[in-house]
Amino acid sequence: MPDKNHHPTSRFTSNSTIEFPYYDLDAGVKIVNAIQNSAGSKCKVNQLAENLGYSSNGGYFRMLVKSAKTFGLIVREGVGMVKITERGQKILDPDLRAQALSDSFLNVKLYKKIYQKYESCELPTAENLEKAIVSFGVTPKSKVAARQAFEKSAEQAGFLDDNNKLINPFIESPESELDTMSEVHRSDQLNDRSEAIEDTKIHPLIKVLIRELPKPKSEWSSSQKVRWLRAMNSNLAWIYPDSGDVNIKIVED
Repeated sequence: MPDKNHHPTSRFTSNSTIEFPYYDLDAGVKIVNAIQNSAGSKCKVNQLAENLGYSSNGGYFRMLVKSAKTFGLIVREGVGMVKITERGQKILDPDLRAQALSDSFLNVKLYKKIYQKYESCELPTAENLEKAIVSFGVTPKSKVAARQAFEKSAEQAGFLDDNNKLINPFIESPESELDTMSEVHRSDQLNDRSEAIEDTKIHPLIKVLIRELPKPKSEWSSSQKVRWLRAMNSNLAWIYPDSGDVNIKIVED
């Protein structure tokens, strides 16, 4: 995770000719989780900053948001609003998370160039990697931060193996799993998955909220129930647009 006491300014990245995140992929996921936990699919920037405990005008928070946007996890919507993208929604789904992390990593132009240059090769020394980063368009002042964020993100997305070799993580799909099974077990496995096919119709955000429900008979405070219901209401309104005049409000007694 990034150093909270380090407050970068946009001048470190504004002169670069290639886009890159100042902070790593985990920091971008942190923003997605904060939006989902606070309001569902989207929220006000000021609300997001408050929930994270940062100043909305601070350099640290602004660069966190910019990093998440560079990974393709969030977008700006209207004035003072941020929204989770489809890729960000997949990050929240354990079944889709690995592929979404891989896609987020390669969404960064700088990272894609580095991957194309060093694919299946061991990464060079920090000094030589920084030289390559500068050659791709990053300013010399930003090369260290860009390299550090890249290395952390590559590890988080599964692009670095135990030998520090840059690889393309193999995200196994249900279809590929079936291909490796014996003919004897295939029909049984397909029958077992018949119910799972229906489950794929459920939107990732709804699935995440359902997973957040506590076990029956367990303690769950009223404030936690209201927070969950508000998140569900916000997600339903975004997933299923309604042109009607009904406005649902959830308040705590």
